[in-house]
Amino acid sequence: MRFPRVWTALIGAGSFTMLLAIAVASLQAPAPDLSGLWAAKIRNGPGFRGPLTLLRNGSEWRADFSGYRIPVRAAGNAVSFALPDGKGAFRGKLTSGAIVGHWISDVTRVAGRAFATPVVLEPNGKNRSTAMCRRSMTRSRTTSP
Repeated sequence: MRFPRVWTALIGAGSFTMLLAIAVASLQAPAPDLSGLWAAKIRNGPGFRGPLTLLRNGSEWRADFSGYRIPVRAAGNAVSFALPDGKGAFRGKLTSGAIVGHWISDVTRVAGRAFATPVVLEPNGKNRSTAMCRRSMTRSRTTSP
């Protein structure tokens, strides 16, 4: 009967010693310096933001958007392009001086569907039209910068 009590006492003493050693070691380690200016950017919803530019060179069109340079399909007065991997698409029509269309976001995880945001590209130089895409309709209640 005394044998199990001895083992219990030794195991208890060893556990206490280990916990004490861990506590002492953590007290000796200096905490990292986290002082300074911290910033974070919150982006609600999927999609891309920034300038969308359509460039025309003769009969060829190209889109410049969010780091992508993509060929644009043009048929009559309709223009369209799609980002790789289904990340979004644009569909628009040439009107008198402007290109009126919609930015179609990728399928959202929350809603499980894509959303269309109206976009009007205004002329910005010869054979060049630009618009600013600010936010997608998936989070229409958020404030824009």
